[in-house]
Amino acid sequence: MAESASTSGGSVATTLAQPTALEGPRRERRPRLIAYPKSGIDYCEQLYGAVAELGMPVVEGQWAGRWIVLNVRRGDLVHIHWPSFLYFDARRPVRTYFYLLRFFALISIIRLLGARIAWTAHNLYPHDGGRARWVHRVARRFITRIAQTIFVHGPAAARIVGAEFNVADKLVEVPHGHWRAHYPNTPERSEARRLTGLPQDVVLYGFVGSCRPYKNLESLMAAFEGMDATSHLVVAGAFSPPEYSTKIESMVGTARDRVHIVPRFLADEEIMTYVAALDVLVLSYKNILTSGAAMLALSAGVPVIAPRMGGLTDVVNDTCGLLYDPNATDGLRNAMLAATRRFWSREAIIAHALSFDWKVSAMALIQIVERHTLPVRAG
Repeated sequence: MAESASTSGGSVATTLAQPTALEGPRRERRPRLIAYPKSGIDYCEQLYGAVAELGMPVVEGQWAGRWIVLNVRRGDLVHIHWPSFLYFDARRPVRTYFYLLRFFALISIIRLLGARIAWTAHNLYPHDGGRARWVHRVARRFITRIAQTIFVHGPAAARIVGAEFNVADKLVEVPHGHWRAHYPNTPERSEARRLTGLPQDVVLYGFVGSCRPYKNLESLMAAFEGMDATSHLVVAGAFSPPEYSTKIESMVGTARDRVHIVPRFLADEEIMTYVAALDVLVLSYKNILTSGAAMLALSAGVPVIAPRMGGLTDVVNDTCGLLYDPNATDGLRNAMLAATRRFWSREAIIAHALSFDWKVSAMALIQIVERHTLPVRAG
């Protein structure tokens, strides 16, 4: 996720007044769920698909004042995932200021119309500049103050988000679901290696996905240096910015014949094929709250190595991977070596992934939406 658990209920503060009595016959009007965005991102499509299967339609929101005024109603839940998508323009800072003001205005209009706001905290701050950019700090403070509900993907994420924004009373835990249904034709390891052209009889470490500086691929390259000749490394995915690939490729060194860099955009099925080809997926994040990549690997039955931070501690346990201390010297390299000395059960890893069910998240979301079913005048 640009801005990419167990479940337990959190308390939610709401500020809506109870509806006043209406004359005449009344019926119940079901509040609607309006999503920003509903489609175009795998996470949202899986979540809202599960919501729809449970009988609640989801409306694709349009970020325009006219659409909001004509469509948003009292009691609706407007669900925002990545607020920076609605205001941030990295290439044109002047537009960011205008878009930020529009963001404030449209959110305020939504509230004045009597709708509620929910935010899913996929990350503490956007990866484009993070906490260092004042626009992100201001936008996060605004959204956390105006939202009635903040969804998080597990207990560790709840502690971090609650402490950062002082919003513990607004948090509701929902799991980040597995990807098994999204990728029903995931190949076995040997077939995945044949399809990708990767060597068969080696220990294959790898990272697959968007290759961006916060993913800290430099640490992965450094940890792989000096590994024996039976070990190979693959880094597959589009690099952003493009010059980041030059930096990573310059670190290959003498292991050039054992490092496979695929610096291009990967289609969905291709991503999962590369993941399925791995012995171990290695995540070497500098910082992270929630990782969709970790759940992708577990859904393929591939163990995960990751830093002991953020919501990774809610997802990765001894049955499916290793967590290392990111501040320890050689912590990542030692974890990579340790992972190859252990037997990993593909079936047990997949079973663990399946415990993170989209329907659990969908039910939690529906409960929040229906908390304010409103009486309306018949006819």
